[in-house]
This record gives sequence, structure tokens and C-alpha cells, in this order.
Amino acid sequence: MIPARPHRRRSPRRAPIALVGLVAAAAWWCIGCTHVITQTTAIYRDGPDQPQPAEADLAAGTRAWVWWSRASYLLVSTDTFETGWVWDHAITTVWEWDREKAEEKRRNDAHDKWLRNQGDPENEPAKPKEPQPFPAPEK
Repeated sequence: MIPARPHRRRSPRRAPIALVGLVAAAAWWCIGCTHVITQTTAIYRDGPDQPQPAEADLAAGTRAWVWWSRASYLLVSTDTFETGWVWDHAITTVWEWDREKAEEKRRNDAHDKWLRNQGDPENEPAKPKEPQPFPAPEK
């Protein structure tokens, strides 16, 4: 006869760890996406190694979370609840995206200001003074 194994109680620490993980995932989801799709790109639902064409396209500016990478593709979940694989060169962090947009806005504002000031006499460079002839030496 095989001796019976003693009953092992589950560790009471497992439930709190799972709960902490669940709360952390929910908080992360609520905080917001971490990446942005920078250009319109194809999304593959079943994995990047497919002979079929892409199922859909993600528009530039779509916010996403990155979960996994394989070769040159990333598994993402978008804020519109689409999940799939996208090309890794078509995605950047939210912070980098915001910095690039702010820099682009600054450049456009400076260019617009320059265009508005064309022909404004106050903004024209000062004209150089005409050279004065040397006075004749006195005798």
C-alpha cells in the first residue's frame, strides 16, 4: 500500500502577490499608453511570421503598450483594444513623440513669425552707413 501524502496547505502569500499584480496591471492600464505608432503601419494579429498580408493598418498617432518583441516586430495593444504585431521602426515612446511634436510646433511658430515680419521696417536689418571721405589735410 502506498503511503498517503500529507495534505499541503497553499501558501497564504500567493493570493496577495496575485492581487498586487492585478492591481499593478490595472494601474498601468489606467495611467496610459507607453508608446505611439509614428507612421501608418500594418498590424498582424497572429504573429509576425505570416505569409498572408496584414489584417489591418494602424494610423499614425495611435497610442499603444508594448508587450513583447520578436525579430523586428513588437506585440502591442492599442488604446482602441487592438492587439497584434507591428514593425518596431514604426513605434516610439510617448515621451519622445511629445518632445518631437513640441519641437515641430516651436519650429513652425518661429517660421510663422518670420513670415509675418517680412516687410516690417522694424525688423529689417540696419543699412550700413555710407563711407565718409577723409577730410583734406590742413596746411
